Amino acid sequence: MRLGRRLLPLVGLIGLLGATPVAIGAGGAVSRGTAVKAPRTAAAKIFGSRAAAESISCPSAGSCVAGGFGFADGQPAFVAEASNGVWREVNTEPGAGAMVLSVSCSSAGDCVAGGSHYDGSRQAFVMEESNGVWGTGITVPGIAALNVGGDAVVTSVSCSSSGNCTAGGWYNDGTGVDDGSGEQAFVVDEKNGVWGAAIEVPGSAALNVSGGATVVSVSCATAGTCAAVGWYADGSKHQQAFVVNETGGVWGTAEKVDTGRSAVLWSVSCAGPGACAAGGSYSRSGHRRGFVIDERHGVWGDATKLPGGGEANVLSISCTRAGTCAAGGYYTDSKGREQAFVVNERRGVWGTLKAVPGTRALNTGHDAQVTSVSCSGPRNCAAGGYYTDRSAKPSKAFVARERNGVWRTARKVRHGASTGPGGSARVTSVSCARRGPCKAVGWYTDSVGYWSFVTSP
Repeated sequence: MRLGRRLLPLVGLIGLLGATPVAIGAGGAVSRGTAVKAPRTAAAKIFGSRAAAESISCPSAGSCVAGGFGFADGQPAFVAEASNGVWREVNTEPGAGAMVLSVSCSSAGDCVAGGSHYDGSRQAFVMEESNGVWGTGITVPGIAALNVGGDAVVTSVSCSSSGNCTAGGWYNDGTGVDDGSGEQAFVVDEKNGVWGAAIEVPGSAALNVSGGATVVSVSCATAGTCAAVGWYADGSKHQQAFVVNETGGVWGTAEKVDTGRSAVLWSVSCAGPGACAAGGSYSRSGHRRGFVIDERHGVWGDATKLPGGGEANVLSISCTRAGTCAAGGYYTDSKGREQAFVVNERRGVWGTLKAVPGTRALNTGHDAQVTSVSCSGPRNCAAGGYYTDRSAKPSKAFVARERNGVWRTARKVRHGASTGPGGSARVTSVSCARRGPCKAVGWYTDSVGYWSFVTSP
């Protein structure tokens, strides 16, 4: 069952994991190690040609790491890191077709990146930066034994402190290679700098009767205290959302999120032990509704439909403390137009979802989404995503900032080059340093191919 893969492009690059990278054409490239200064008022190209940034993590002001993958034959997965606003590309995962899909930093110089690479078949991998030095990517320990079908991916990583991280994703157990029905969810922990063996999410196999399970997002409050969310396929082949917690280094049993006929969870964020929130969407009577679910004192509450808008989907969520979060995604307005939204939770109460200020005017093609949200502190967040203009096909990237509880007008990302006919641009990931500035990464296309950019919301 490939429903999960068909939904993934909503928050990532075209096809994300379902398509094989292809060469798009030669062009000038930023060579490995070349430094690029990112301006504050516009976007700057930070990676080589034919490459797309998928994730960014900024642990402190002026210090960030981003990761992505290339589209040229033989181009490896990559990370790029910024120090005092100056970016340098670092390739540490050789091999064609490798991808970095998620990065997480606990502090400057201590980060982990995860994704997939090829080792005879597609395997989940992680690579780590310790004290400012990047190691070579390794296949996730134990995943090869689980991944009989030869298709495994790390979709999300989260680091609570140096040497203490968690990753999650999927592997194929070999029972349904062609149709994806053999996909199972896994998690793996790093403790004190040593990665343990990947395990199937406890309880997920019993839920995942029709196959197609994956961890989509993980978040760790402290070492050994994490939450993971994702989906599986039940006996009626309906997609269902699940949550699972790790306490004291031990993973509990996955629990179905009861929303109705079918549901997905896209994102989870933990502000502290036992204080998390997650968001996604459920389907009922042929309509998709956005919902959130809060964990308080270690207990997950009921799914709550977000008020406002028509059909909706929560794609990203970020929490700074219990009951104080921001979420973003898209909804359809009264005229059936897809609009990008942000919504805040204050003191445990979620507000009404509203279009990001200024995006309705930009979104003349009626297709807009917030793909990523990040908060530096209560009432201070940033969001990024895309909209379409009157041509309706090429997407344009935007960023927006919340300051002191007020969301400001969205700003079109100007990356210094025209996207040209058929060209597109999207923000894929936003990260705000704790009580500090924010950065956003994404990609755009021109006549040459794909380029990655960084900008300041």
